[in-house]
Amino acid sequence: MIKVGLIAVNVDEVVEQDFKVLSNATGDVTIFTTRFEMEPFDDEAQLEVNASRIGEASRILVPRSDLDVVAVACASGNAALGKERVIETVTIARTDHAAVVAPLEATAKACVVLSIKRLIVVSPYNAETNAILVRALEDREVTVSAVHSLPSEDYPSFGRIPPEAIEATIRTAAVQSEGDGFLVSCTGVQALGSIARMEEEIQKPVLTSNQCLYWDALRSAGHVVRPLGFGALLSDH
Repeated sequence: MIKVGLIAVNVDEVVEQDFKVLSNATGDVTIFTTRFEMEPFDDEAQLEVNASRIGEASRILVPRSDLDVVAVACASGNAALGKERVIETVTIARTDHAAVVAPLEATAKACVVLSIKRLIVVSPYNAETNAILVRALEDREVTVSAVHSLPSEDYPSFGRIPPEAIEATIRTAAVQSEGDGFLVSCTGVQALGSIARMEEEIQKPVLTSNQCLYWDALRSAGHVVRPLGFGALLSDH
């Protein structure tokens, strides 16, 4: 049995449910969840506060149980804190030597195995956060060819973007932009059920933050499984 610790943002309404769906499809995976409060990351001092909260959430996450993997579920926070900062923060806080995975590192690994050279991003973020995300992906050697915005207002509303709107945005991006694959960014967007349908329609890989994070968690634990219905990343790699 693989034990995965999931650290989610307090207002994320989606990632825990996505991980439960995926673990049920996988078998032999147990998910333990805790949450932390993410404040707007508009200055260095606030970034430090967010980092400390991630570290504390990791420390109290079933501390008397040895976890195989800790998955930190916040793509924008991962981007803002800088390359490898999230992973280092969690590693320092844990005593069980669990592997640590984060959305952007997982996305970069997924792009390698799927031979995605130019990534089209579909995002609920504002322009400033999109710019941070693009820089962070490029720091991880992922080339972003275009960014297309989802209809959204603020973070708590991200989970209520209808799958139909997400799929319509992917279709528009496929027509308007050149790329080898798509990423629906943000662990708080409910795009898991759209992956297989969109891949069949547009004939290119479709990634989501939660799909990549779960895939990398299993991969880091050495758990080889091929659940169907959630895209080529999970079924083929």
